[in-house]
Amino acid sequence: MMKKNTMAVTPRPLHRGSWFQTLKRVAAIWREEGPKSLWFKTLGETVYRRAVLIERPLHESIPRGTTRLPVTVGLLSETDVDAYLRFCPETHPSEVHSRLEAGHLCFVVRHEGRMISAAWIATGQVWIDYLACEIRLAADEAYLYESFTSPEYRGQNIPAVRATQEAKL
Repeated sequence: MMKKNTMAVTPRPLHRGSWFQTLKRVAAIWREEGPKSLWFKTLGETVYRRAVLIERPLHESIPRGTTRLPVTVGLLSETDVDAYLRFCPETHPSEVHSRLEAGHLCFVVRHEGRMISAAWIATGQVWIDYLACEIRLAADEAYLYESFTSPEYRGQNIPAVRATQEAKL
């Protein structure tokens, strides 16, 4: 089974910067998203974490993802790290190398040679930043994290195409 944490990215902190900036952010959340959203974001930044796990049996075939764009899907290799860092500049090079050394796989989608989508998959024992804990996965489980598609390519079914290849893992 593949279990996927859909909440793997830490939400933008309410406490970043000065008190004035924090109050501006609180007011914006209240105005744009409402008090309920502000309440859960505050809890998420202080004492409460939640994760949504999705179970998908891997022995069943999944529908093949298609897109109108000509794309290629492959695994990130040590020689692709510079391209990945241009694609995800907030990621530190040592983090990418550590993941690859730990056996994590990164599926990347390219269009016209440019990286446009990526997602990491780990098995075994994995550290989940968002939950700030380590989780041991069963032998038939995988953890998908840091799934990202460039904004200009969203809405074109790119993650579904990538998932078709991930399921062959």
